[in-house]
Amino acid sequence: VIGRLLGTSELTAYYTVEFVLSLSTMFVDGGYSSLYTLCSHAVGAEKYRLAGQYVQLATFFYQLVLIPFAVFWWYWLDDFVLWLGFEEDVVGLAFDYAQISFLHTFVSVYDSGLHYLLEVTGHEVYGTIIGLIHSAASFA
Repeated sequence: VIGRLLGTSELTAYYTVEFVLSLSTMFVDGGYSSLYTLCSHAVGAEKYRLAGQYVQLATFFYQLVLIPFAVFWWYWLDDFVLWLGFEEDVVGLAFDYAQISFLHTFVSVYDSGLHYLLEVTGHEVYGTIIGLIHSAASFA
């Protein structure tokens, strides 16, 4: 399917942007993943407000860290892709995809925080439905 819908340049741009994005968010993703444990402890102690505050703080700091990386890559992604030795058409495709990918990351952080809270408060079915909607929207 991928070979018929996407060419070599498109796949190269996709993987380059995903590499840059995952490299940029590697450390903050680890901290954000700890929400599952933090929220579980807060909910177990019946401190629901604290669980919500954990999600709010983690989302705020995630966005705070991601904004400088997004600005940096906005100006330097073209040079980085050229430095990797790719062609000009890959540079344009990578920049176009990077705009969408960073925007998706900004929005999906809220989805992840909501999903963590739904999981630990016993609303797995609702969390699964939200996850399915998120996955469907990711493909669109």
